[in-house]
Amino acid sequence: MMEIIRKSDEEMTKKDIFMMTKNQKIRTVKSLENGAKISVVHWIEFSDVNGGTGEKVEILSMMDASGECFATNSNSFKEMFFDIVDIMDGEKFTIEKLGGKTKAGRDFVTCGLI
Repeated sequence: MMEIIRKSDEEMTKKDIFMMTKNQKIRTVKSLENGAKISVVHWIEFSDVNGGTGEKVEILSMMDASGECFATNSNSFKEMFFDIVDIMDGEKFTIEKLGGKTKAGRDFVTCGLI
């Protein structure tokens, strides 16, 4: 069962929450090109059960001004995103997707403030 951990604001509608959590058109952050920009209008962090493994996962989902939604469970992305959220303190912001390979050769994604 899905559980909301935290969200950007109280102005989000139930439709916004659905679009960021259950919508089949949500794009993964990992699928975006490095440098892709997201003008964040709403965001939500929630936990849900992975249908394949049965494990509980925490997911960050974001909606941009056009209503497109992007989601990730990457810890490095979420840590940087929430640092930006804390510093911006309620102001609207735009991020860009950053990524690369670790020294061990594993792919990672994070974000930066524009």
